[in-house]
This record gives sequence, C-alpha cells and structure tokens, in this order.
Amino acid sequence: MVLQTVCILLLFLVRWTAPFSVDSGHFNKKTPKRCSYFKEHGMMAVDCYGLDLVAVPQNLRTDTELLHATHNRIRELHRDSFKRYRYLKYLYLDDNMILYIENGTFDPLQDLEAIRLSYNGLDRVPPEILQLPKIRKIFLDNNRLIPGGGFVGAPASDTLESLTLAHCHLQQLPRLEGYPNLVELNVSGNNLNRILPQQLALMCQLKFLDLSGNPKLSEGSSSDGCDCHLLASWIAQRNIILQNSYKLKCSSNHDGSEHVSQQNARSTQ
Repeated sequence: MVLQTVCILLLFLVRWTAPFSVDSGHFNKKTPKRCSYFKEHGMMAVDCYGLDLVAVPQNLRTDTELLHATHNRIRELHRDSFKRYRYLKYLYLDDNMILYIENGTFDPLQDLEAIRLSYNGLDRVPPEILQLPKIRKIFLDNNRLIPGGGFVGAPASDTLESLTLAHCHLQQLPRLEGYPNLVELNVSGNNLNRILPQQLALMCQLKFLDLSGNPKLSEGSSSDGCDCHLLASWIAQRNIILQNSYKLKCSSNHDGSEHVSQQNARSTQ
C-alpha cells in the first residue's frame, strides 16, 4: 500500500512538473562578440561597432591605424585609453555619450588625421585635439556645446581642413580665428542668428560652407537684413560653395545680394 502511494505521488510530480522543465541550453550565454580586423585603403583597421563596450579595448593590435568604436557605451576617455595605439590615424567614437575626456587622452596620437566625436555628451571641443600635428578633420556634430564651443583660447591649427559643428545648439558662430587652412565648415542645424564676413575672413582657404537649418541668418540682426546681404556678398566674392542647396533669403531691399546668394547655392547642385 505504501509503495503504491509513493508511485502515485511520483507520477503526479512528473506529470505536473514536466511542462515547466527548461532546456539548459536556453540559459547559455551567447558567445561574446569581438572586435574584428580588416584592411581599409591599406590600413590595419578594427571594427568594434555596437559591442556594448564601456571602455576602449586594451587588447587590440598595437599597429591599428583605424579604430571604429561607434555605438557603444563608452562614457569616459582617460590618459591610458590610447596609450597602446600610437599609430592611429582615424578614430571613430560616434554615439557613445562620452561625457568626460581626461587631459592628455589624445597625446599619444601624434599620427591622428581624423576623429569623429558625433552624438556624444561633450560641451566643448577637446583642445588637445587641435594641437595634434596631423589632424585634418574633426566631427563634433550633435553635441550640446557651450556658447563659443570652447574655441575661445583654444590652440590654433595649421593642418585642420574640415570642421563639423552641426546640431550643436549654437546661437553664435564660435571664434575660429586660428585655422587658416580650413576648407570645409559645417554649422548647419543650429540657431545662428548672425554671421559677419570678418568672422570667416581669416579662413583663407574656405571653399565649402554649410549654413542650412539656421533660419534666422536670412533675417540678420538689423531691421533691413543688412548683415544677411553683407554675408551673401562676401560668399559670392570668395566663390564659396553653400552646401545642401542652401539659399540666403535676404530682405527685398537688396535684391541683388539675394540673387547672388541663390546663384552661389545653385552651384552646389
């Protein structure tokens, strides 16, 4: 009788627990993704895109020349972040919400030519980047920069050719006086209300200018839109190409200037 009762209980337990049994493989963690190596234009490149990294990996090849670490969770950069990677030429750190960069972080990168810091939490340009001897391109778009962007008192650079400050919540154009070889400037998508020719005049090599997404520029700061016409005339005289088919629509008091700015904009199409 006792044996029969035990058998019935065991049968009951098996019957009611079986539906809730779980394959042990269900909880097996996926094999962690790793950075992958490839060649790009003859350079040793590393792809660390979207790996949920919280810091710059320290086990990569030391001869890495291009590091693609976009879309991770790197919040801070420190002095030892790139100490092992002195051959880096291109560094992509977009979309990491970087909030803090320690002084000296970029000092080892004396060969760096381009850096992307777009879509982060920076409030100013890291000044030491401007001191790098080979830096040509800096992308800082989609950061909430302080007024002036941190360029006041920042180091000058004879090598900088392209600067992107799009969608940075700027209301005034930063002082960009130490970059005589800047060819391309992108300040689109801000809230700029005024740009005077003298603010751009020291960029002797400027050829491409993106002012799109700044509706107040066409109004200027004066009632007759004089600032707008001065800017349009200067752009036309310098044969600067306005990007994204942008047109300075100055007030009708100076139809000639408006026509010139539209002609210049059409040259980009």
